Amino acid sequence: MLNRRLSLGIFAIFWLHVSPTWPDSTKKSIFFGDLHTHSNLSADAMLMQLAHGTDRGPEAACEYALACAQVDFYGQSDHAEMLDAAAWQRSQTAVKNCNAKGAALGSGTEPSIVAFQGFEWTSSGKDLYWGHKNVFFRNDLVPDLPVAAYSIRELGVADPTALLHTMAIYNRIGVSVGPALNSIRRAAKINRLKECRDGKRERCLSVAPTPKDLWHILNSYFAIPSYRDGGYDTLAIPHGTAWGMAKVGTNWDIQIDNEQHDPNLQRIIEVYSGHGNSENYRDYSAPNSAYESCYDRAAKLQALYCRKNNEAFQTCKTKIAQALETGKVPFRTQAGDWGQCAQCQDCFQPAERYDPDGSVQAALAKTGFNADGTRTRYQFGFIAATDDHASRPASVMESRALADWGLAVFFQATVGSAFAPEGRNDRESERVASYLYPGGLVAIHAEARTRESLWDALKRREVYGTSGPRMSLWFTAATPLTSVTMGDRLASRTSPAFEFEVWGGPEELPGCSAATRERWGEGTVNDICLNVCYNPGNRRIGIDRVEVIRITPQITQDEKLSALIEDPYLTIRNENLDRQGLPSPMFKGSFSDPEFARLERDAIYYIRAIQAPTPAVNGQPMRRVDNKFETCPLYYDGDDCISMAEERAWSSPIYVDFTAATKASAE
Repeated sequence: MLNRRLSLGIFAIFWLHVSPTWPDSTKKSIFFGDLHTHSNLSADAMLMQLAHGTDRGPEAACEYALACAQVDFYGQSDHAEMLDAAAWQRSQTAVKNCNAKGAALGSGTEPSIVAFQGFEWTSSGKDLYWGHKNVFFRNDLVPDLPVAAYSIRELGVADPTALLHTMAIYNRIGVSVGPALNSIRRAAKINRLKECRDGKRERCLSVAPTPKDLWHILNSYFAIPSYRDGGYDTLAIPHGTAWGMAKVGTNWDIQIDNEQHDPNLQRIIEVYSGHGNSENYRDYSAPNSAYESCYDRAAKLQALYCRKNNEAFQTCKTKIAQALETGKVPFRTQAGDWGQCAQCQDCFQPAERYDPDGSVQAALAKTGFNADGTRTRYQFGFIAATDDHASRPASVMESRALADWGLAVFFQATVGSAFAPEGRNDRESERVASYLYPGGLVAIHAEARTRESLWDALKRREVYGTSGPRMSLWFTAATPLTSVTMGDRLASRTSPAFEFEVWGGPEELPGCSAATRERWGEGTVNDICLNVCYNPGNRRIGIDRVEVIRITPQITQDEKLSALIEDPYLTIRNENLDRQGLPSPMFKGSFSDPEFARLERDAIYYIRAIQAPTPAVNGQPMRRVDNKFETCPLYYDGDDCISMAEERAWSSPIYVDFTAATKASAE
């Protein structure tokens, strides 16, 4: 941390295209990884992998992370409702073996890779939108069973009918359904699992229907002496909170209290993944909003159809009303006919059918006013991840084969099940394919690449996320007396001086390097990496600008979120350009908030560091071509759907506590 008073104002420095040097000797190293990956132990991954013609278990994740993605760590997070005792043990064995391999390949006390054991608690039905949370553990001390929100039979994803429907779709497009037989057998077995009662736990599921129940189970292990003395610890990371393609929506209001939110466990949130960006809040009720609901679009399509076919007025009026109510039409449509309905049209790589009320910004702006007079707020650090479903953690290289495009096919088979919300139809699958991305990474500031050091940094929220590039980022705040880094809190009655430094990610070269091929072998490069590896060149991408976001959390229940979220509050452009007009790869600056003292309220600040545009899978989803919307093909046919995107990194916020500082000065 910096212990000097930072200069005010905004400034920038141009450096050459070289690797970054630390501006202060006390700065920690940056380690990159992925804390969201699924194997064929998850029902949805099982089906999506079939579209790839693969069948990859948790054992495959370590090899991919080491040889292909070349990251420092990853986390195994298969869906808990699919994990009986045998599958849970298999997942643990894979993680332990990876840590042993990392230790063997490492140097001294620092392993070459670290793996964390976890599971995903998936609340996607019963109209209770608690959201999804990835639960991870500090070491090998984990619960005897993972914890599900309910059984898989209630979700309907692995229902035999849905499986058979999916197989029929795959058969039509020429994908071998041979491996599906094993998937069907396993799904049938899991569908029979019931909630654990008394008796044998190897044939049941541990179930916690609400976050409160989940916290109770996770916290109960702290009371067990062998766990407590062995360093047991756990974190729960919400993810996909603004994703509306399926029933994964997150209702922040029902869990912002002292029971449904545990600030010791729920300290980090996933702001971006392969299924899109969950960062931004948008007020779609505003008069100037460009938002169009798919229910309104369905009514418009029905009205157009009526006019073209000269249907009677009264008949057409009834059909339009039905379309407005259901979001569906009874005739064939093309994906482009639906335009950008239910999408955030000005968000970076948004989640499909974007739900702003579930966004990260909405969560940070909210305050829970409890019956006992206390207040609850979320204080999250930010990470990004892939949400990969093929045991390929950190598969962020820009290739559609490494994005979860099989999800779009799977979506067709689940329309009408508990997985897909009302108002969806299988003709929208191509739109779904247009909102899938390779994913993002989490970066950790830590002293060493060890489980203990990385975990401690996660707990203190000294983390940030990127949309894929390995960008280097520092963000600090200081007063004359103290300083903090991102993720931390700072009590102050005047604005701190904020300082940032950002380095663009390395330009990535195609294929896999000769060094990678020599170390890991042609078989691994061809079969595991698919000839796509992390392959950095000698230059870094320029930083176009840094955007500062300011959020002032509610102090009364009637305050509108749109008035509390300033995005951006400040834009700081990199004016240092080379001879080609490209911005420098390193950008350093500082700022303060002259309004902070006048506002007399707590404030949250974080930065988005935005690179110059580069090619990306679905870089601009649903592109407009000749006044029509162009979607990404549903089935992978060699088209990577490449367009330009401004890749970015999100710092964890710094929480400036005016209230605490005022109370301290009064005392």
